[in-house]
Formats: sequence, structure tokens, C-alpha cells
Amino acid sequence: MPDIPLLPEPPTLPELPSFIPKVDLKLPILPPAPKIPNIIPDISVTLDIAKTIANIFCILKQGIGLVAEK
Repeated sequence: MPDIPLLPEPPTLPELPSFIPKVDLKLPILPPAPKIPNIIPDISVTLDIAKTIANIFCILKQGIGLVAEK
């Protein structure tokens, strides 16, 4: 068998520079979010009024014969 020659050791190279930039972000402090007003009661009252007006309108239409349902 032939002799395998010894390979030289690899050279010592300096450490490679980092390609990822180091960014120091200082974000502003945000104020607290505004509170969402509770509008559910207002919507409920509006819907109740609309339902009452619709019922009165249907009663009036039925009285003059514009509605076939009873």
C-alpha cells in the first residue's frame, strides 16, 4: 500500500465580521388606549323606538286596508 502524505494544518484565520447589523431601537412610550364607550343601551333604546314606530305604522296601514295580514 502506498503511503498517504500528511496534509498541512489549515491556516488560522481571523474571525469573520458579522453581517447582521446591530440596531438599537428605542421605541416611544405609547399612551393608554382610549376607553370604548358603552353604546349598547343607546342602541337598544333606538331599536325599541324603531320597533314601536313600525308596529304603529303597520296598525295604521292595516286600518286603511293596505296590509293583507291579520
